[in-house]
Amino acid sequence: MIRLATGRSINRSVKIVASTATSTTQVRAFTNSSVNYGKSFSKKSTYDSSKNKKGSGKDLNFSKLLIKSNFKSKAKDQEIINTYENFSINSINNELNNNKIFKYNELILKKLYISGSFVSNQYNELYSKPITLLRELETNKILEFFNNTLNNESKKNRLILTGESGSGKSTLITQFQSLVLENENSILLPLTNTESLVNGKFDFKLNQESNLYDQQRISKNLLRKFKSLNEDNLKKIKLSNDYTPKLESPTNSSSISNGLQTFQKNESNLFELIEYSLKNSSKINNTLVFVKIIEELTIQSNFNIYLTIDNFNALTQFSMTNYRDTKNKFIYFQNFQIIKTLTDLISGELSFKKGGILLSTSGLYKNNDTIKIAINEIEPNHYSKFNEWDKNFTNKLNLNNGLKNLKISNFNLPQIKSLMNEFFKLNLIHNEYNLNENLINLNNDNELFLNKFSEKKYIISGNGNPRSLIKSCVFSYV
Repeated sequence: MIRLATGRSINRSVKIVASTATSTTQVRAFTNSSVNYGKSFSKKSTYDSSKNKKGSGKDLNFSKLLIKSNFKSKAKDQEIINTYENFSINSINNELNNNKIFKYNELILKKLYISGSFVSNQYNELYSKPITLLRELETNKILEFFNNTLNNESKKNRLILTGESGSGKSTLITQFQSLVLENENSILLPLTNTESLVNGKFDFKLNQESNLYDQQRISKNLLRKFKSLNEDNLKKIKLSNDYTPKLESPTNSSSISNGLQTFQKNESNLFELIEYSLKNSSKINNTLVFVKIIEELTIQSNFNIYLTIDNFNALTQFSMTNYRDTKNKFIYFQNFQIIKTLTDLISGELSFKKGGILLSTSGLYKNNDTIKIAINEIEPNHYSKFNEWDKNFTNKLNLNNGLKNLKISNFNLPQIKSLMNEFFKLNLIHNEYNLNENLINLNNDNELFLNKFSEKKYIISGNGNPRSLIKSCVFSYV
C-alpha cells in the first residue's frame, strides 16, 4: 500500500523489475515499509545488550509480582499481630484457643521461610508476618498425628491431606512443620515444589551402576535446605560406616579420585558430609550423597525424622515425566533416584525408627485415580488407562497398611466469624459497599453485624472455602 501526500492511499504493491533484451522478470515484491526504510533484510553489525535487560518485575504474573514487590512490608498491623499467641503444642491443647488466630514463633518462622512453607497463593502478603487459624477439628487431628510419630516408625505414620482446592491443606502442613521444629529432637525434610522433580527443567544423567537417573541440581537444592534447617541436630549424628563420596562424572583421572575426602565411621557427622558435598558439587555426585543421608537417618534412633511433601499429586499427574531417554521416550518418574528414595519412604519400604510422613494434594494438579484408589475413596476401574491410574504406584502406596487420609473441610461459620473479626482489626476489608450504613441499620450492634457479615461471606465463598473467603474480602472487581 502506498501512502500519498494527500493522505489517500493506493492499494498496490511496489515491484522491482529487471529488464533484458528478450524478457522481463519479476524479482520480488516489497511492502512500502521495506521501500521506505530499506532495513528489512539488513543484519545488525553490533549487539545491543540493553535490549535484553531484566525489567522491574512488572512483567511477572500477579502472584509473583506481589512477592517481588514485598507488599507485606507496608502492612501496619504489627501492634495487633504482636498481641497474638504463638502457635505451639500448648496452644493447641488449650480448647479455649479453638478457632483463634495465632502467629508463629520468630525462630520457627525463619525456618519455615527456609522450608518454603509460605506459597504465593496463600495471601500471606496481606500481613507483616504470616498468621494462622487454629481449626478445631483439622489442627487437632494434625496434633494427634504428630503425637503418634514421637515413638513409632514412620511407616506406621503416613498421612495424606486431601480436599478441594483452597481448603487450607498447605496451611495445615505449615502448622505441622511448626510443631516439628518446636521439638528439639526433630529433623525435618520439606518438599514444597514437587513438580520440579518431574517437569524436565533440570539436568539429569543415567547412573550406570544403579540404572536410575541422578539429578544433580535438585539434589544440591534439597541438601542445602536440609542443612540450613537442621544444622545443630545433623552435627550430632555420626556416620555408621566409612564413606567416600562418588564422582559426579566417572573419570580416569586418579588425581581427582585420590583428592576425595573419606568420612570416618563414628567420627564424621552428617552435617560435615553435606557441607563437603555442597562445596564440591562440581565433581561430587550430590544425588548419591542425598541417598546416603536418608540411609543414615533410617538407621539412627536418637531423633524423630519427618518428611513433608506438598503438591504430592504432581507425581501422579506427571508419572511419565517431561524428561526423555536416549530413545526420545518419556521417563517414568520412579526411574529417578531422588523420587525412588522418597517414594520408598512414602510406601514404608524405607522407614525412620521414629517419625512420620505427611503428604498433601493440590488443586493445581489433576487428581486422577491413583491416589483415590490408594485411600479407598473410589473403587478401581481395571479398564483405566495409565494416565488415569498408575496401578504400580497405587500398590506401592498400599504397602505397610497404606496411607491414612484426612479430608480437609471448608471453614464453618464460627471460624469465618473469628477470621472476619480479625480482618476488621487488621483493616483488610476495603471492598465492601456501605459497611457503615449497614452497621447503623443494625443499631450499631457490632455482634449482630459480625454475624450477618460472616453469614454473607460464608455464602459468597462457596460455603466457607478459605481461599475464596480471603479473595472476597480483599479483591475488588471493576
